[in-house]
Amino acid sequence: MTDPVREQYELYPYPPRDPRDEAKRLIQGSPSHILEINHYVFGGRRDFTQPFRALIAGGGTGDGTIMLAQQLQDRHCPAEIVYLDLSEPSRGIAEARASARGLQSIRFVTGSLLELTAMRLGEFDYIDCCGVLHHLPDPAAGLAALRHVLSDSGGIGLMVYGAYGRTGVYHVQEVLRHLGHQDAPAAKLDLARRLLKQLPPTNWLQRNPFLGDHLKAGDAGIYDLLLRGIRDEYVDGLELDLRSPVGERRPERCCGRSGEARLPLDRCSDEPHRGARSPGRGGAGGGA
Repeated sequence: MTDPVREQYELYPYPPRDPRDEAKRLIQGSPSHILEINHYVFGGRRDFTQPFRALIAGGGTGDGTIMLAQQLQDRHCPAEIVYLDLSEPSRGIAEARASARGLQSIRFVTGSLLELTAMRLGEFDYIDCCGVLHHLPDPAAGLAALRHVLSDSGGIGLMVYGAYGRTGVYHVQEVLRHLGHQDAPAAKLDLARRLLKQLPPTNWLQRNPFLGDHLKAGDAGIYDLLLRGIRDEYVDGLELDLRSPVGERRPERCCGRSGEARLPLDRCSDEPHRGARSPGRGGAGGGA
């Protein structure tokens, strides 16, 4: 049986990126900006002149990997970043972006995060898993696999889709699933484009100002938003138990817990916090 997730990202690597653009800009975001990692995971106390190991579990076309590798290189950190993804085409784009920047600290691995134990990659100080767990038939098994390779003092930057923030998406997905569930990927895309042109301005997807991939990110954006095969939303992380331990292992801290307001990056600091509340001991966090 064909893995629909692997098939999707091999046909339509996401997000669409051109390695030549690395000469113009560095894409930065959340949850794995180095200031966020230090602030939320290490309380501002991490010494990045010391060795640092990070896993990007579901690296896609490389946004998180390239951002963190560049930031660590700028700090002359002796780092190793392991990029892990199912899609060879996505990996190829990420590798080309790293080459364009001359980044030498990245190890590229093709595979599933569910195979992490067998891969024997060692433990990590930080794990990025952004937009990945909701692809899995059993997201809790994916979270357990990540916990298994996380160091005792490490933390996870985690994002899963939230039902409320994606208002309108699942209604359109359901329509497309009924109309074209047996179609080939290219035919599904054509059907989605035609449907999008006919949606009235009162449609919930049209009225959601936080969604734009179907408008700005080409075929990959439409497929990723509207044509995936697994229903994947969470209501404030409640369906994915982010607090209970797996065996004796549990991540100590997380970046951006569900329900916790995060500081703007310009207010995050490399300086140790004094009197600040501990950012989420006892479980990884999930964003909307």
